[in-house]
Amino acid sequence: MNQESLKDRIYIYGYDQATLANKIGITRTALSSICRGDSRPSITTSKKIAEALEMDDRDLRRMLLEEKSTRAGQK
Repeated sequence: MNQESLKDRIYIYGYDQATLANKIGITRTALSSICRGDSRPSITTSKKIAEALEMDDRDLRRMLLEEKSTRAGQK
């Protein structure tokens, strides 16, 4: 099964991290940290990311948890 990552979805929707970060009101560094799994977005930020990427907030949070657990298993 091909699992789409947050980074993939950002680019599929025509954004780069800087553009999406600017659109939702956070820094590119903060968005990059979220994409890497180093930090978790606030509920407000999560909703803004999900809206920009046309997905449900719960699906976004699930995606981030799955990506984090996948990365943890690779270490």
